[in-house]
Amino acid sequence: MAIFSKNIDMLNGTIWDKMVVFAIPLALTGVLQQLYNLADVAVLGHFVSNEAVAAVGTNVPIVGLIVAFCIGLSIGANVVVARYLGMRKYDDASSLKVG
Repeated sequence: MAIFSKNIDMLNGTIWDKMVVFAIPLALTGVLQQLYNLADVAVLGHFVSNEAVAAVGTNVPIVGLIVAFCIGLSIGANVVVARYLGMRKYDDASSLKVG
């Protein structure tokens, strides 16, 4: 299996190599979020007051909650689609409607 292939056969073979391919983008996303927060705090700390840095720090949990909620919704949708694909009901998986 090629690491950067667009087609990954999730139904056959071991799960470990596929899990790594899916985990790398998530890990990189977390690193990018931390770098954004670091840059934001560094700029505010240099050009603005300590209160602005504190305001950014207090908003981090709220943004994290929103991101976690969106990730949870997308994982839930993924479970429904994966169930149909695992049962090899491709027509049912492609005809799912949102809302």
